[in-house]
Order: sequence, then C-alpha cells, then structure tokens
Amino acid sequence: MRDLIHFEGFVRGAQKPATGIVAADSVFRHEIARQRSVHFFTIGDRRLAYVLSDETGIMAAKGIEERSLVLFRLRPKHLPNRVRMLLLPSLEQVAPLYTAKGETLSDRQHSDWDPRDDAVLSDQRRAYDEMRDRCPVARSDFLDWSLFNHKHIKDVLADPKAYSSASRHRAIPNGMDEPEHTPYRLVLDQFLDVKAMTVFEPHCRRIAADSVPSIRASDTVEIVSAFIEPFSLKSLCAFIGWPLDTWDHLRGWLHGNQQAALSSDRAAGMSLAAEYAGFVMKEIDVRRNEGVDMRNDLTSGLMTAEVNKTRLSDDDIVSILRNWTAGHGTVAAGIGLVILFLAEHEELQQQIRNDPAMLPAAIDEILRVDGPLVANRRTATRDVQIGGQEIAAGSKITLMWIAANRDEETFDAAYEVQLDRDPAENLLFGWGIHVCQGIRLARLEMRVAIEALLAQTTRFQLVAVDSPKRDIYPSNGLAEMTLRLS
Repeated sequence: MRDLIHFEGFVRGAQKPATGIVAADSVFRHEIARQRSVHFFTIGDRRLAYVLSDETGIMAAKGIEERSLVLFRLRPKHLPNRVRMLLLPSLEQVAPLYTAKGETLSDRQHSDWDPRDDAVLSDQRRAYDEMRDRCPVARSDFLDWSLFNHKHIKDVLADPKAYSSASRHRAIPNGMDEPEHTPYRLVLDQFLDVKAMTVFEPHCRRIAADSVPSIRASDTVEIVSAFIEPFSLKSLCAFIGWPLDTWDHLRGWLHGNQQAALSSDRAAGMSLAAEYAGFVMKEIDVRRNEGVDMRNDLTSGLMTAEVNKTRLSDDDIVSILRNWTAGHGTVAAGIGLVILFLAEHEELQQQIRNDPAMLPAAIDEILRVDGPLVANRRTATRDVQIGGQEIAAGSKITLMWIAANRDEETFDAAYEVQLDRDPAENLLFGWGIHVCQGIRLARLEMRVAIEALLAQTTRFQLVAVDSPKRDIYPSNGLAEMTLRLS
C-alpha cells in the first residue's frame, strides 16, 4: 500500500462525495469512463475504479486482474472537510485527484482535440476531415471518445449489444436497447409507414405552397427564418395534429436545446424538457376533455397506442414527440444545406428544374457530402478496442456522421456530389436497428419544400455578403442564408 493515495472528494454533479484509492507511481495519462455508479480510470499502466459512496470505494492495483476488484473503506472523520486526501510520504509530489475548486481527474486527463474550439466550430466539416486523417479515434473532455472513420462507426452500429443506445433520460425508441426497443419501434412504425406518408403528403404540400409567396415580396430573403424553419415546424405540427401557430414556440425550444447541448448546461436542459412536456400535456388535456376519439390525429393515436398490451403513458408520449421535434431541427438543417448547394451550383439547380425526378437522389447525396447532423452517441457495455485504442466499459462513444460520410476509404471522390453514386454506404439516416425511424417523413418534407421553392421561382442564388452563416454543434445546418430569388 506504500504507492497508494487515499482520497475522498466530490464528483461534479453528484450528491455524495466519492472515495477511493489511487495507484500513483506514474501519473501521466488519465482516462475515466462511467458504468452505472462505478467510475473506471487508468493512471500509467494501472487500471482502477471507484464508486460514488460516502465511505466505500473499489480498486484494482498492480498485479490484480481488472476483473478482481478489491473493496475497501475509508474513515472520512480522520480527513479534512470538503476535499479529503491523505498523501503517503513518498508521494507528496503527486497531483491530488480532487482540488479545493472541485476539479476532478477528468479535468486533467489527456485530450486529443477540443470539439468546442473556435477553429473546429468555424468549419466543422474541415475539422472533422482532419481528425479522421490525423486521429480517427480521439478523446476529448466534451465528447469522451469520438469516431471519425466510416468502418469504425459501421462496426459500432452493427453491434448494439456492445454499444448501447440507452440514454439517461427516457428517449423512445432511439434511446432504448433490446429487448425494450423493438416493441416500441413496431408500434410507432404505423405512424411513419408508406400509407401514413401518402395520407400526409397533400397537407405537407399545401403548407409548402402557402409558405413560398411570403418570401417573394422582395428580391432578397433570409430564407432560414422566413421559409425553412416555418415550413419544417408547421409541417410537424400538421403531422402530429397540433395548431400550426405552435411552430414558433417549437422553434424557440429547438434553438434553446441546441445551445444547452453545446454548453452542457444541465439546468437549461431540464428547464427545456419541462417546457416541452408542457406543450405536449396541453394537447393531451385538450383531447381528454373532448374525448380522445373526437380527433383523428397522430397525438390522439399515441394516446390509445399500446406496447405489450399497455397504453403509452403521458411521459412516453412526451418522449416520442420530443424526439420527433428534435429531428425536425435536422430536417430544417437538411433543407437549408440542399438549397445552399443548389444556389452555389446553378447548373444542377437547372437540371433538377427540368427533371424533378433527380431530386430525391440529389438530396441524399448532397447531404452525404454536407451532413445536417454532426453526431450521435453510444456507450460501451464492455471494454473494447477500436483503431488501436483501449476504450473502457461505460465510456461514451460519439459517432461523427459528417466525417464518416466523407471518408475517402469508403467513397471514391468523397468530397464530390455524384448523383449516380451507390447510396448503400451513406449514413445520412444512420444504419442498423436504430436507423432513423422518421426517414420517410424527413425525405418527404425535404423533397416537398425544395420542389415548392423550385416551382415558384425561376432561379435562386446566394447574396454574397456575410451569407451563409453556419450553425454549430450539434447541428451543421445554417443559422442564416440570404438568397436572391427570381
């Protein structure tokens, strides 16, 4: 025990102090991952772990296999308050695991990149391309592990047992693992199948057609706020049976959600979750007061839907609709990116005007090259090795869609839009059991919006001054884009 540090301190965000023992003869590389209440980390060549508890910790010291964890207890009353630590005499130069400012070991572990650096956010595609070439399996404090290589990401998607989709907060069905996932997905399929899209398409077209004239009042228009966001969110409201004027409330919620994700602001995230639940409960209460059978819409359908012979709860419905609303932020981003590409490539724009049948393939291929959604996450359920990196059980793994879809080892001339390209490897909508369930709806809405813009204009082109302005993580869409319409 002479080469060990006893410690007790507070883990950021935890209600109780953490206690543990650290082997510390070579403190130069730190890696933390979380598996339920157990935190694993590495110092030098040693693998250790601790649990969140008042007096209890777990350790694996040198010479003990990782699976053979030793339970120990400390006596906090013999240690100072707040950050309690006892350094054995031979280890006085070792940096403490917890400081008076509340730093944790995760603040000090190595990082291969900073996803929130201005140089990354100012040009996400370029930055992710560089990471794929330089460090395809990279660690950061913000995202934990990130994968940039198409093959690595496809391997993760192919093994949902080793890489969990389960989320801390209920997210139906994309935040579920088997066997829970499939029953929910099957029930929701009926609302998103081909028949449902056939019924919805005329409503979607009407909203798109009605949205274009308002942007023709002047020669130039900031099209994101004037057309793309209103259309995509009005389309969602119509699809789920909500009043169309709800769309602006949803836009504010989406923007707030993006900001909270980038800043990791948990308080803001909780407030936004409560706000969205309020939107849903208002609509549920209206239907309960009227009689749920009085309205033949999707929200009413969810209120009577059953999974394993049990009706969806109100919380379930909130989770489902929140997922679909967040997805419409990606739909809006996709519409904007396709319009941007066509504005910059007027020859292709004219070809699609002459042959609208080209549009579906063009949308998928343009968004392969310039994807609307940066990433999704998984959690390693066991220790794994990816690209030569040892990743501990409980680690978060971020799948960088944009980098994968521009991987030159998978796609010839990966940065070029080629409409005759085989779409089989395109990860625009994910892949595997968690492939985007709303793929038909997203494709319909993107196609209909762009068809309406093409139908009511003869040409659109960028106005060069400060346009476009990009969104930043977790989106890669457009915050602003000024077009000249004719």
